[in-house]
Amino acid sequence: MKIFFPLEVFYPSQAGGPANSIYWLTKNLVKEGYEPIIVASDKGIKPGFPLNTWSKNEAGEVIHVRTRSLTFPIGQTVRSLLTFYRADIVHISSFFYPTAFITAFAARALKKK
Repeated sequence: MKIFFPLEVFYPSQAGGPANSIYWLTKNLVKEGYEPIIVASDKGIKPGFPLNTWSKNEAGEVIHVRTRSLTFPIGQTVRSLLTFYRADIVHISSFFYPTAFITAFAARALKKK
């Protein structure tokens, strides 16, 4: 089962608690046979880290999207809307983050869990 996570921060970012807590959640979901798909902003990512590139690691399939504005992260929102349909479940960890908010409405419209 694939679970989609539209996030503001994700490991290796250290810009907030969810960067680590969602990382550990997804890492353990992989151990249980789930397939997390994570789209995160570049907030808290150190220079030199590859952005806008999908990678697969112990926490699932991950992309950190170059984000100019966290108030309305257009690139990340578009990437999320192009990706979430692949998942069976959309996991919203912050309804107030614009990308998550918009993705939640799109997921609801497509009757995703």
